[in-house]
Amino acid sequence: MTRLWQRMRELLGQSWVRAYGEADGQTPYAWSGALADFTPTEIGGAIQAVQDWDSPFPPTFPEFKALCLSARAKHRPNWTQQRIARDDVPLEQLTAPSDNDSDIARTAKAEIRRIMAGEDIESRRESYDRLHLARRWGPL
Repeated sequence: MTRLWQRMRELLGQSWVRAYGEADGQTPYAWSGALADFTPTEIGGAIQAVQDWDSPFPPTFPEFKALCLSARAKHRPNWTQQRIARDDVPLEQLTAPSDNDSDIARTAKAEIRRIMAGEDIESRRESYDRLHLARRWGPL
């Protein structure tokens, strides 16, 4: 945490020291405990974001924590990306028809293949009819 304090002092100058004190005070210990869930990469990402800080005041703890969360989101792929990377199965293989597919699965896979080919899934009239909007608002 001492390195964080030194880096923030380099970036923000005396405004950091006036707001949070020196590295040997109590505040770094409080921040240390509260930031324990973040990796050094995420904290480093927050420090990089502070380089573009345009406020005359240093970031508050909630603001710095939000910067850490933002850095976490940038460095960690979302659940779908993680699953695709883990399974490493091409989408074409996942959407290939199978003998033991249900009717719903067969229809869904066919729609996905049409989307992948750049086709429209259904026309405007098909959407209108499927949602039974003619009963509500009359024919299209």
